[in-house]
Amino acid sequence: MSLKVLTISSVASLLEVLPGLYKGGKTIWFRGHANHRWHLEPSLARFRKLNHEMQLIKRFKQNAFQFLDLVPKDEWEWIFLMQHYRVPTRLLDWTESPLIALYFAVSDKAVKRVQTAAALWCLYPQKLNEISGLALDPPGDIPAFGDERELNDYLPTNVHAQQPTSKNPLAIIAPRQFERISAQQGVFTILHRKAIRIDELRDASGNQSHLVKIKIPQGAVLKLRKELGYLRINKLTVFPQLEHVAETAMESIL
Repeated sequence: MSLKVLTISSVASLLEVLPGLYKGGKTIWFRGHANHRWHLEPSLARFRKLNHEMQLIKRFKQNAFQFLDLVPKDEWEWIFLMQHYRVPTRLLDWTESPLIALYFAVSDKAVKRVQTAAALWCLYPQKLNEISGLALDPPGDIPAFGDERELNDYLPTNVHAQQPTSKNPLAIIAPRQFERISAQQGVFTILHRKAIRIDELRDASGNQSHLVKIKIPQGAVLKLRKELGYLRINKLTVFPQLEHVAETAMESIL
């Protein structure tokens, strides 16, 4: 089965297609792209710097300690701390909320960079893990950092060890230790050694049943942004920080 592509032009049309996507009680994760042509790949792969990961970690650690109240206990916590502060990693952010993902697809900052249709990607995390050869008990479970030994192969020190094998990306969850990740209902996919794009991955039969792409025509972007504003899905919702409290306050008089 080739990639399933749908189209929406309003929040109402999104609500019309969601029940069909959730059919059978499936878990779905979402990611918004301002440009529908962008691939599903983490920043370290986009920048073609996968072999520089250990260097980035060492440099980040070198200067981070003086600013930390709680020092990360292991490699996983260091990776998530780096991701939180926008250091390129093998992690790709997803959300359990379609509205949060839609915000990233049509937000003013994102759209200013491109002049094309946007996209709302829908991922079936269990299906991705099945394609990647990870089977948990019960079958609908999703692996969590620090809890599944199967994820140890994705630790930076193991990924960059002298081993010839490479694995497919996995869908994983982690403790939401930062306010932003909690507000965004954040979940993740993680890359292994090779830059394998999730939107190009197929199962043994050549199917892409782990993904659905929802296209947003360029002419519908502004309308969707306004509708999200009516629903109070805004910068403060997505980034709960004091600076955005100030921006929200100013909106009341401008």
